[in-house]
Amino acid sequence: MAEMKMPVRRSADDLYVVIEEHINAPVEVVFSVVEDLQLFVELEENVKKVTITSEIEKGLGLKTSWELYHPDSGASWFVDEEIVYYDSPRRYAYEGYSPDGKNYAGLHNLSPTDDGGTNLRFEEYFYFSTDEHAMTEIVRGMVNNVKKAAELKASKAES
Repeated sequence: MAEMKMPVRRSADDLYVVIEEHINAPVEVVFSVVEDLQLFVELEENVKKVTITSEIEKGLGLKTSWELYHPDSGASWFVDEEIVYYDSPRRYAYEGYSPDGKNYAGLHNLSPTDDGGTNLRFEEYFYFSTDEHAMTEIVRGMVNNVKKAAELKASKAES
């Protein structure tokens, strides 16, 4: 297995956001939600569009293009993203690069819990100047939406 490529702080000015959430769904179900990058149009407030740009459609090396916007200012930008570590159904890491320097890196880390659920720890570094409160709320909203989507998917699977 490839060595884990963790997101890291590059400068003292980087914004680091960590959100943890218990999800009442098996780790495989939660992973299926977080690895469906095109679903992020529904999961994350600031995502307008996600397009797969590589021949790889899933896993390590998957490349995508994201159209993002800031919900408060309305400013928009494009980011190319690549999965740089992939260990299904436990974790994956990614890096995002933008021509205007709005770069970031993140990690979805999932662990099963004793009750059959999943602990999701989501970490993201923002390598550009941004509003800490606004970005934290966007990430928190995304994690909450992942929770809802995974729990709904798990409940449908049980039916």
